[in-house]
Amino acid sequence: MSVLSTSISPGNPVKKEDANQLLQKLGLSVSPEEEDDFNMLLAAVHDCAETISNLPDYQPSPGLKRYPRQNVRRPSPEEQAFGQAWAHNLKDTIAVAGVPQLLGSDIIPSWTPITDATVNYCHSTLSYTSAQGIVENPHASGYSAGGSTSGGAALVDITFGGDQGGSIRVPASCCGCVGLKPTYGLVPYTGIASGDAINDHAGPIARSPLDVALCLDAICGYDGIDDRCLGSPRHGSTSYAEDLRSAPDRLDGLRVGYPKDGLHMTGMWRERLPWTADGFQRAFPSTKNVIINGLYLTSQFPDLYGKTIKIGRKLRDLYEELFQAYDVVVVPTTPVVAPRYGARGLPIETLKPSTGLTIKTAIFDVTGHPAMSIPVGLIVGGLWQEAKVLRVGHAWEKHFDWTKQHAD
Repeated sequence: MSVLSTSISPGNPVKKEDANQLLQKLGLSVSPEEEDDFNMLLAAVHDCAETISNLPDYQPSPGLKRYPRQNVRRPSPEEQAFGQAWAHNLKDTIAVAGVPQLLGSDIIPSWTPITDATVNYCHSTLSYTSAQGIVENPHASGYSAGGSTSGGAALVDITFGGDQGGSIRVPASCCGCVGLKPTYGLVPYTGIASGDAINDHAGPIARSPLDVALCLDAICGYDGIDDRCLGSPRHGSTSYAEDLRSAPDRLDGLRVGYPKDGLHMTGMWRERLPWTADGFQRAFPSTKNVIINGLYLTSQFPDLYGKTIKIGRKLRDLYEELFQAYDVVVVPTTPVVAPRYGARGLPIETLKPSTGLTIKTAIFDVTGHPAMSIPVGLIVGGLWQEAKVLRVGHAWEKHFDWTKQHAD
C-alpha cells in the first residue's frame, strides 16, 4: 500500500513517542533511527483520518421499486414470538495444493495448502520488498516492476493476482502488460490471503486484452464457496473472449470520459499466527507502517471504519451515475512511470518511490468497479461491464503498438 502524502498539518497531535507506545501493546518496537520517520507517517495518517471523519455521512437508499416500503416499523413484543429476529501465475497469496505459500514475506512461517484456491504481507507497490528477492522491471534494469503482483507481471505470459489497492494494475502499468481488477465479486476469492473482505479482488494479468478475457472466462462466477460472488453472473453465462473476437475494431458510438484534472497529477487478514519481535524488525517499512497506522486508527478513530464503508458506498453510487453518461472512463493508472528501486534506508526514504502510486487504482477497490490497466492508462467501466472495458482495450491494441511509441 503506497503512502498518499508526508505533508503534516499545523497542530497535528501525533507525538514523537506515539508509534512505539502503540507497538508496545504487541511487544514490538521500531528502532531509534526509524522512530522519527514512522511518527511522521503516523501524523500523515492522522490528517487523512481527520479529513475522512469530517466528510458528510452517507445513508444508502433502498431500491423502492424492488423493495417497496410498506408497514415498516419496529415489531411489538407480541409479534416477537421468536425473540429479536430482524430482516434486513498465481500470486504467492493464492493457495496451490502441495506448494508452500510464502506470502512474499519472512515474518510469517510458510505453510503448504492442502487445497487449491478457486483461482504479500509486504503491502507494497514496489518490487524490491519481498523476502524472496528483487523483481527487475523487464524493460529497464534497476527499476521497479510495480507491486505487489510484481513477479507475475514481469516474468510470465499469464498470471493471477489479488488487488486491494492496485496490486494487479500497478505492476501491469509498470511492465507494459494488461491487468484487470474485475467487478467486486465476479471472481471468487476462495483460498487467497485476504486483506479485507470488503475490497478483496482477484484477477488476471496477461499480454493482451484477449488473453485477459480468456482467463476471465475460466475463473469468473460463483464457486459455491465465496459468498462475495452471490450477485455475480453465473459461470459460463457469457464469454468475454467470444465477445472480443466478434467485436469491431472501432469504437464508434461508445462514450469515453476522462477527468481533466487527473491527467495533470504529478494489502492481509488471516487466523493469528505467532509473530516475533525479530520478524517485525525484518519487515519492510510499509508493513510496519500499516501495523502502526492500524493500531492508531482503531484507538483514536473507532468509528472511522464504519464511516469509510458508507463513504465508499457513496463513491460507488456516484460512479454508477457517471456510467449512465459514459460507457467507460479513462484515467492514468499511476501518476509516474516505474520508479527506480534501491537499498533499504530509513522508512520515508524507502517508501518515497511508492508515495501516491495507488491514488488512481485504490478508489476502484473501494467502489468495486472493473478497471483494467493497459500500457497507456486505466480503463474503468460500470459494475459487471467487463465486456466494455475489454472491448476498449482490445480496440486500442489493434490500432497502436505501445512499444513503438516515443514521447515528444
